[in-house]
Amino acid sequence: MVGVATTERFVKDCAMVMQALTSGPMTNGEISVSTGLSPQRIGTLTVSMADRGQIRSLRCVLNKKRILVNLWSLPEAKGDEREDAHRNSETDLRAIRREYSNVALRSVNLSENPVSQFECWFNDAIRAECRDVTAAALATASAEGQPSVRYVLIKHFSDRGYCWYTDSNSQKGVELAINPQAALCFYWPETERQVRISGRVERVEEDLSERYFKERPMACRISALASEQSQPIACRAELENRVLALSARFQDGDVPRKESWGGYRLVPNYFEFWQGRQDRLHDRFMYRKNGEVWTSQRLMP
Repeated sequence: MVGVATTERFVKDCAMVMQALTSGPMTNGEISVSTGLSPQRIGTLTVSMADRGQIRSLRCVLNKKRILVNLWSLPEAKGDEREDAHRNSETDLRAIRREYSNVALRSVNLSENPVSQFECWFNDAIRAECRDVTAAALATASAEGQPSVRYVLIKHFSDRGYCWYTDSNSQKGVELAINPQAALCFYWPETERQVRISGRVERVEEDLSERYFKERPMACRISALASEQSQPIACRAELENRVLALSARFQDGDVPRKESWGGYRLVPNYFEFWQGRQDRLHDRFMYRKNGEVWTSQRLMP
């Protein structure tokens, strides 16, 4: 039995078991693997043998999550040849699957205002105890059209838009100064939902940036002042020394906000709401803004 804490760890432990098994011949068989979370969360590791007892492939199934993984296949090789084959082989993820079993999304249940619909789903995600419920992937692009994406934490939203805070000298800040068009994507696995939002980006008002900066914990304000975001640095110790020096300098807690640090607001002109459904027949609805009016349309999955 191999006790692990997460699905990802389960897969990694299965890989470790396979590596151990490659050291000698054995027959086809199964090994039970417990995730360590509950008695019901039991996985099965299946070893498939080729001729002469050499391992050909590995499958692992995590029953509760209905995940099937074909980790890899190995040629009939020994020693360094086997290691080289694994290093140069493609990791096959095509068999990683899950089924979605949540409620249907129908047009009659949609709000006329996509921001209201978003707020409804956002509150559902909070009730479902989704981790990092405010996290969204933010996609921007350079002047050459090279896209980049990272997660940001949305701090407030309204009909005006969705706001986050960062340093304007960061990569995303520089790209937004050149091309003020961006997209956000929220994903909440516990509710099997995602929301895509795109539109133009503008800077948040200075007084709002200043107010939020003062609301942040002192350590976070020190970190924002110490870091020249996205710029190279020799080592972490240098960054930590900056923090120590600034902490000693501003012991009274009156940490100033850099001019480059502030908020951004994505003003939406497009929303898409995605609800996972069985057999990949997902429900998708898009909203597009025409003047001051939002119109919605079902999309095929």
